[in-house]
Parts: sequence; structure tokens; C-alpha cells
Amino acid sequence: MKKRSIKLLSIILTLCFLASVMAVAGVNAGAVTPDDIYSIVGTPEEVFGGWENPENTATEMTRVEDGVYSFTAHMEPVKLAEFRIIRNHQYDDALGVYNTTFRVNEACDVTITYNLHNNKINVTGDGVEFPPLLLVDKVVAAGNGSGNWLNGVEWDPNSEANEMTGDGNGIYEISYSNVAAGEYAFRFTANGSWVANWGDVEGNKAESGTTYDALFDSNNIKFSVDKNGADVKLQLDLSALDRSDGSGVKYTVTVTDHKEPGDVNDDGQVNGADAGILSRYASGWKDYDAKIKNMQAADINGDGDVNGADAGILNRIVSGWKTYEN
Repeated sequence: MKKRSIKLLSIILTLCFLASVMAVAGVNAGAVTPDDIYSIVGTPEEVFGGWENPENTATEMTRVEDGVYSFTAHMEPVKLAEFRIIRNHQYDDALGVYNTTFRVNEACDVTITYNLHNNKINVTGDGVEFPPLLLVDKVVAAGNGSGNWLNGVEWDPNSEANEMTGDGNGIYEISYSNVAAGEYAFRFTANGSWVANWGDVEGNKAESGTTYDALFDSNNIKFSVDKNGADVKLQLDLSALDRSDGSGVKYTVTVTDHKEPGDVNDDGQVNGADAGILSRYASGWKDYDAKIKNMQAADINGDGDVNGADAGILNRIVSGWKTYEN
């Protein structure tokens, strides 16, 4: 009797499990129906209606077979077309995380297909390049601009003020002076939009002068400026760019602190201690080169040498001689 009860209980549990699986399958299957409408939003606006018109019926796709939808339009050449497929004209039912891009090199009929069975999107046409190779016309630094950093421009991938200068070999640079102390974040963007951009791994903080891999469409690049008045130089190296996936790119952030002239021991003050160290260094006293913590600050007259002339000027500065602070 006990064995029969156990067997009966096992059968009941199995039936319950099968029923629950079928119920879940039924819910999932019901999430997509033949009555669903698939349409396209994106640019160029004259073809896809732009991004602000999800109710546009002109870009609705045609069901060509079970689970396969298609849309065809004639397109003129365009450097980069960008679109998303949405269901039932709702943005919260957009397919995939990222937008789909392609290039039209010659005017042609362009066909976009979407296969529900494998969730694949394809773009075809005689003049179509899909996926498109990445072409870089310009590079712009875009981030949390404030003050002199990024010329005060916030997160604009098309800012003229922050367009970087290229050397013709894939190296792009831009510099900012007198940047305030603080925490900064940015990305390198291409062609005036966020479609192509480079960042870094999450949690990394760039050290000044260190070269890192720039990751395509990743997280913001972060760095710090410790003291007010620093110079910040950004460099992006696209010389080894893989145009198929945006890899092979390097970046460097260089932060240069400007030390106050005369603060040779780097304690934040210019006084007799600095003058004494510099005088002894200039006179050749042993081990005094180690006491000068900042040779840039020790070169008082800015002639590239640290010598008796600098020591003489610094002695007069700390003694209060008139005009010597200049």
C-alpha cells in the first residue's frame, strides 16, 4: 500500500510539472502573435521617419512568411543609416539592445528583413554595405565638461570646440589648460554622434601618461586632476583600427600639474627653505640634488637650466626685493 501511494504521488507531481511547463510555453508563445506589427524607426528621416515617430505606418514591415518580416525602400547614398525595429509601434518593444547600422554606397533598393525564429536582422541591396566598415571623418571628446575642461561643453559628440586634431596617421589629440581639480569622465566619439565611440572597462581609472586599450562602445573613461591649474592632454590612436569592429585602438590621458616657481621642495610654499636648498644645489653641495623635488619649479627664469642665476632670483624673491616676483 505504501509503494502504491508513493507511485501515485510521483505520477501526480509529474503531471503537475508537465502542466506548468505547458502553461509557461503557452504564455511565451502567446507573447508573439501573427497579428503583431513590426515597423522601423531611424535615420535617414526621409526613409525611416526619424526617431520621434513610432506610430509611423509608412515603415511597417510585410510578413513574407511565417515569422519573417520585410521592408523595402529606395535609398540614395548615405554614410551611415541607423534604425531599430519595434513591435506594435511601441519603443518598449524594441528588438535588441543596440541600433542597427548600414551604409549605402550607391543608390539602390534596400531591403531589411527580420526573422523571429533566430532574431536575426539583415540588410541587402546592390549598393549596401552591411555591416558597415567604420569610417572616421572626425573625432570629438565628449564628457562632463565644466570650466576649462572640455570648454565647459557637456556630453556633446558633435561639439566643434572639442573636435580633436588628427596628424593624418590616425593619431588624434586635444589639450586643455588651467583645468580645476576634480573627477572627470568622457568618451571619444566619431563622426559627430554616439554611434561609434570608445571608452574603457568599467571601474578603471586612467593614470596620467599610461596608454590603455580603448574599447568600442564601452564605459566612460575616468581620471582625476589633483591640483587646480593643470594641463590635460587627450590622445586617441586609431592607427591600428579594425574597421569591422572598432578594436585595435589606444588612448592616453596626460595630466600635467603646474608647480609654483620657487617651490623646489614641493611643500606648497615658497620661502627661505627653498632658497637655501637651491643655493646649495647651485653651489654643488653633495646630495642636494635629491632635496629638489621639482626641477621645473627650480628653473626660476625658465631658461631650461637650474643654476646660480635661479638661486639668485629666488633669494631676492624670499627677501622681498621689489619686482623680483616677476
